Amino acid sequence: MELDQPSPPASERVWHTPELVRLILPHLVRERIAVSRVNMAFRAMALPLLVRILDIPLSRLGAYQTLFAHHPELDEHVRFVRIVDDKAVTLFRHDYAEVQLLEPIVRTQGGSSSNQRRLTGSPLASQVRCDKTATQWLLLKDFIRGRWAGARSDITCGVSSVSGFSQALRRLNLKQNIVAMRWVVDHDELEEADGDEEIREARYLAQWTKVSRVIRDTIRAQHGHNVRLASLQIEDRQGTELTNAVRLEEGFEFDLCEPSPVGDFLLQHGHKLVELELPRFVTASGLPAAIRPGLILPNLRILRAPPRVVAALVDGQCVPQLAQVELLFTECYRELMLGEWVLPGSEAAHSMTCLEVQFTDSLVDLLRELFFHTAFYAERFPSLVELSLVGEFERGDINCREDDSRFNFLYLREVFKLLEPLRSLRALRISGCGHRPFPMGDDIEILADQAPRKLEYLTCHSPRFNHTAYFQVLHEPSQDTDIETEPEGRLKMQRLPASFRAHISDEGEWTQSCNLRRNNTIFDHRASPPRLPFQS
Repeated sequence: MELDQPSPPASERVWHTPELVRLILPHLVRERIAVSRVNMAFRAMALPLLVRILDIPLSRLGAYQTLFAHHPELDEHVRFVRIVDDKAVTLFRHDYAEVQLLEPIVRTQGGSSSNQRRLTGSPLASQVRCDKTATQWLLLKDFIRGRWAGARSDITCGVSSVSGFSQALRRLNLKQNIVAMRWVVDHDELEEADGDEEIREARYLAQWTKVSRVIRDTIRAQHGHNVRLASLQIEDRQGTELTNAVRLEEGFEFDLCEPSPVGDFLLQHGHKLVELELPRFVTASGLPAAIRPGLILPNLRILRAPPRVVAALVDGQCVPQLAQVELLFTECYRELMLGEWVLPGSEAAHSMTCLEVQFTDSLVDLLRELFFHTAFYAERFPSLVELSLVGEFERGDINCREDDSRFNFLYLREVFKLLEPLRSLRALRISGCGHRPFPMGDDIEILADQAPRKLEYLTCHSPRFNHTAYFQVLHEPSQDTDIETEPEGRLKMQRLPASFRAHISDEGEWTQSCNLRRNNTIFDHRASPPRLPFQS
């Protein structure tokens, strides 16, 4: 009688429990625990979750394709793909991470022959150099939920030239529907172009037409005639949008083709739009004139556009309600044009829960003008939950001293005091805070009556250092004080890890970055009321 083989001890069996892996993996991310320090069996179980997010350097694309050709079991787990031009990685902004998840495997197995051992189970874990922290392995920004090799073909790509588009597209199998594409290109010649604004805008439009033609022709050359694109976005290395990026309600698609006039597009598809972004060149191309009687965007919740375009859409009553508005390319306060669309009884402004302003002026100067009549703006934005102010100081600013930590503290305190009338504000992001990562200390304290009373989260970004610090705002009332009626006491900023927003669902789906663009906000404003998407 043959005896059963003894089962492994419980200490080993426990690491083969998928449910346990899904619970532990987010904690590894949040606590920045090196994967090499966990059990070998746990690594093998966690690998299918790790490869769901695949970051591929353009120069190593062939090696990755060879790897997945020899080991198709890995292909089944990939859900998020980003192709990065590693030679141009320095051109990208701070929200791009130079992370190569499977590079150790590619180096050792990329040219593997058919008789080499297949990478499965514990042997796979032993061959993976897990010497990076979980954050470095997992926390990748700006991914699009996608598909790999045919049915999973959603892509985010960064390239330094138009030729890079063809190179990347020729080596990918793009014969199915593409949910979204995002491309980053280098465009110094456009920024340096002399002449009037119309010439510069024409060059932007010509670049968009050229790139869209490259994408269309390459896909058709692969016999992907039925490919449909739901979103296409192109921007230069400074983050300037070169195309209109739109996000549509689920199930809606439009053919990849030459761009039609924006006004005609809005008239045809406006009732289906839930998110719309219009780039700088649209500002001078007559969009306000294209807003005709009858144009209405009833489902639009998120609008990113230059201030003049926002004012035209709101003043023309084209957008009954808005949740999130981003004002792009603002150089000074008067360019915000708030007096033209933030009017008494404006339903769009009244329903707004998020406002983002991208500017090049001093943040404090902008705030002083923006909230000069604080009661006025507090009344116009009663539902404002999140405010994001994105910009940076000029290099010659005398306040940008690397050793002046007290300046950062005073700076933050003044910003809080200016925003105090916004009673519903729960999250604040400020960028352009000098040379040093801001704020300086791990914990800082501010009087509670000198800040928005419902503030919960603070994000501070230093563009000079490409560093972002996250804080949770803790209200510490003084003794015998009810914070609901008397917001006395102090506010304490408790530093959060950079990965605090990470969340992996029970199915192993990475749900942190669902936005095509960089994520300057932490609330999901498509929900009502706004919610934190990283919470279970």
